[in-house]
Amino acid sequence: MAEGTVQATLKLVRIERDFDVTLKVPSTGFQALFAAMRADHMALYLICRDKDGYHEFVNCGAGYLPTRFLGTSKFALVWTYNPHTARTVGVFIQRRRDTFTDLGNVLHVYASCAANPYMVCFAIAVHQIQRHDAETLASELAILRAVEDHTGFGPHGGAAERLLKLRQHRFDIDELADWMQGLSEVAGRIKNMTRHQRVARQMLEILVKAEEAGEETASVPEGPMRVRYETSLRTLSEAVPTLQRQMAVDGEYLAYLQYRAERLSGVLFAFLTHEDAAANTNLAAASKRDSSSMKTIAIMTMAFLPATFFAALFAVPSLRWEESDVVQSKFWVYWAFTLPTTALIFCIWLAVTNRAWVRDKLVETRTAK
Repeated sequence: MAEGTVQATLKLVRIERDFDVTLKVPSTGFQALFAAMRADHMALYLICRDKDGYHEFVNCGAGYLPTRFLGTSKFALVWTYNPHTARTVGVFIQRRRDTFTDLGNVLHVYASCAANPYMVCFAIAVHQIQRHDAETLASELAILRAVEDHTGFGPHGGAAERLLKLRQHRFDIDELADWMQGLSEVAGRIKNMTRHQRVARQMLEILVKAEEAGEETASVPEGPMRVRYETSLRTLSEAVPTLQRQMAVDGEYLAYLQYRAERLSGVLFAFLTHEDAAANTNLAAASKRDSSSMKTIAIMTMAFLPATFFAALFAVPSLRWEESDVVQSKFWVYWAFTLPTTALIFCIWLAVTNRAWVRDKLVETRTAK
């Protein structure tokens, strides 16, 4: 990036990574790149631990250049600045989405301010505002409005009329669960946006303090290079209040969306509780109908029991109804098998239905021995 008589450059190396935080480059190559950047090894620790936030290491030891690190949910960026050559070299690590192209476009817009390392901070703040505006409209706000339209609850006019039309509508439990999951994701993303906004405000505040204090300016060689450094830093500092006001408005809007998401979650929970209670009522009614059916079967069985008993009794060979001596000498065999078997069946039934009591008694008996 040409800076008139002074050559200021910004070079970024893009590196992708896997979901397990493994960088898609050889370890030796990455270490060689870090050594060429003369970056502080604390930044390497932040990369390995997948850290977020903005960190500065400006009071570096011998052999290191002032190093800055920014970690977000979408990318991480480490860059160093050489005040003697006005050269900024960085490593862009793609964490989730491909935001390198969009960030590169913003960096090109502010190329005239590349003579100081804080141009990267400023460009990242602008890029974050743009991304959040697009994502909020396409995702968070769209989900909220869709759920509000389906449920009839929302901040817009006509909600009461829509609610009256929806009173006769029964929501499906799976549908309610899907909406609640969507609102939970919205709340999580809004919280993440708020966290990133806080980091961006921190970077902008550090930029303004650097321009006011001028501590790093002393390390820049006097002459045109220092003039370019001071001019570019002052230009960025003057634009910071505009970004801060926009972030303040965005922060209030995100808080408003968070409030809407929380209220909708409460409404959906009430609907879910209502549908669950209705399902339990239907289940109880079905159980009652099943109980009535079982009673009918039992009554029908009882109606045929006497006839079955007498039919079996008359068919017993030990009873000769055509003779004067009806009861034969072997009739006792029938009762010898019938009565013990009946008693055994009842004993087994009692043992099964009271197995906990039987187990306790067995334990007491063994303990007593």
